[in-house]
Parts: sequence; C-alpha cells; structure tokens
Amino acid sequence: MKKAAITIALAWVLLVVPVVMAPPAQELQGQISSPRDRAAVRGLVPVEGSATHPEFQKYEVHFGPEPNPGDEWSPLTGSPFTVPVVQGRLVLWDTTIIPDGVYSLRLRLVRLDGNYDEYFVRGIQVLNT
Repeated sequence: MKKAAITIALAWVLLVVPVVMAPPAQELQGQISSPRDRAAVRGLVPVEGSATHPEFQKYEVHFGPEPNPGDEWSPLTGSPFTVPVVQGRLVLWDTTIIPDGVYSLRLRLVRLDGNYDEYFVRGIQVLNT
C-alpha cells in the first residue's frame, strides 16, 4: 500500500509541479572581432564579427575619425546589410579612400522595432602611405 501511495504522490508531483529549465544560452548578438582596438591597418580590411538578434532587421557598419566622431560617422560601402552574420565577415573596409589617421568603427544592430544596439572598436590606425 505504501508503494502505491508513493507512486501516486510522485506522479502528482511530476504532473502538477512545473519543471524548471535552464534559460537558453544567450545568443551572440553584436561584436566586431577584427580589427581590434588600436590595430594598424591598410588597404582592404575585412571587418569580422557577429550581427544577429531574434528580432533582427539589419546591421550597419560606420567609421569615424577619432578622438570623437560625433556626427562624422560614414557608412562603409554596402551598409546597411539585411542578412544576419554569426562569426563571419561583416563588410570589407577600403581604407585607401580615406586619409591616414586614427578611426573608430561602429556596428549598429537594428531590431524590427527600430531600436538598436551599438558596438565599437576604437583607436584603429590607418597607415596607407
């Protein structure tokens, strides 16, 4: 009789008590993995990283002169992009068309509702001459 009561109690717990599951792993959303902060670059530079989100609309990649680009951000050729990227090439940056100097890169990840997150790489030195 005790075995039957234990079995019924266990079945009740399994049916009534909600199962607590671990939340899904956080998706990698926005990142520029290359070039890195304070990198020296020249020529055609692959900008690599990730741009993805469950509510993904598009991503944009801009560059701006340091120390503070303010309103001087310029889009890289092809930006905006409407296909998410996970650990791959975001864009190819042609540094030969800009003056040598120090720049920042900005990845803007735009969601379907129009809100966005931004990710930066700073202190990139363009040295073509």
